[in-house]
Amino acid sequence: MDSSKLNFPPVVLTCMVGLVLASGLLLGAQIPLRIDSKYMIQALYPAGSLKKDTISPGGNGESSNMPHPIKGRRIVIKALYANISQTDSGVKIEFWNSTDQDEWMRAADGNMLAWLEALDGKDWKPIEYHNFSDCGNSFHRVVLPAGYEWEYNKIVPKGDWRTFVRWVAVKDKLRITSNMMLMSIPRTRTAIPPEKAGQFEIKNSGYPILMPRK
Repeated sequence: MDSSKLNFPPVVLTCMVGLVLASGLLLGAQIPLRIDSKYMIQALYPAGSLKKDTISPGGNGESSNMPHPIKGRRIVIKALYANISQTDSGVKIEFWNSTDQDEWMRAADGNMLAWLEALDGKDWKPIEYHNFSDCGNSFHRVVLPAGYEWEYNKIVPKGDWRTFVRWVAVKDKLRITSNMMLMSIPRTRTAIPPEKAGQFEIKNSGYPILMPRK
């Protein structure tokens, strides 16, 4: 996208304004926001694509966070694989492709449709959400080439709720799910922040979306 050309069609311009205000993601940039990570937070997994998607070529905002070649990893099974491990501040997510082919992941404006979730009784509940978008231009795919990986470090504060946490990403109509990890996190992490709860709710449309209440 050539950012020097400002004569966008009205629908695209509307989508871009909404993108900046809602997501804080445009061309891989993140707008610093004050967040309380004891509650649900926005799922930010910036993912640039090394190849252009000719099937779903949308995406007003493209990320510069490209996958990098797998290094020092012992490949046992050829698969699309996700692993989470605990860090001092939360979790580290490693997502790699050890198959012999490119794997295309769903994204919206350069943000991979992925999130963390926690086991609440028998149900998995998201502890991160994606912002709502009704703009068709927002949605596209990003490629994870064979032999490449992405890594993310996410803040998950400690709390008194002992439960399992995992990471999920959307690939077409499939879900790629990581291993489960036992953690102690705040019980409020499955709840919308109080300042948003009156105006928004979480809807599941294949992934958790923060939707305005009707």
